[in-house]
Amino acid sequence: MGMMEIVPLSSRLLVAAHSLVAYLGKMIVPVKLLPFYPYPKSISLFSLEFFPALVLAIGITAVCIVRAKKQKIWLALWGYYVVTLVRCSASCRWGLKRWQTGIPICQVLDHLC
Repeated sequence: MGMMEIVPLSSRLLVAAHSLVAYLGKMIVPVKLLPFYPYPKSISLFSLEFFPALVLAIGITAVCIVRAKKQKIWLALWGYYVVTLVRCSASCRWGLKRWQTGIPICQVLDHLC
């Protein structure tokens, strides 16, 4: 049984929102960078680690959508960032399966995105 089958969708969405915000922070202030960030042990919507990140990710998305009426560049930039992060995290997560099954990871990701 793989990791995806153990972790509920709600937890994965919270971790994804946290990652979006955390990586924005790492781009602005690149300190404490690691080649691997461990998966959190406890995930709760109301924790100080995940709730602000979820609110900020939703807020950035909402602002970009509202601003898209006048300046489409912000929605395009945010969309590019989100899709790039999703594709990178998916290829890291599924990288081993590519070699085990022989299916190119690009084909798998193209069907998901």
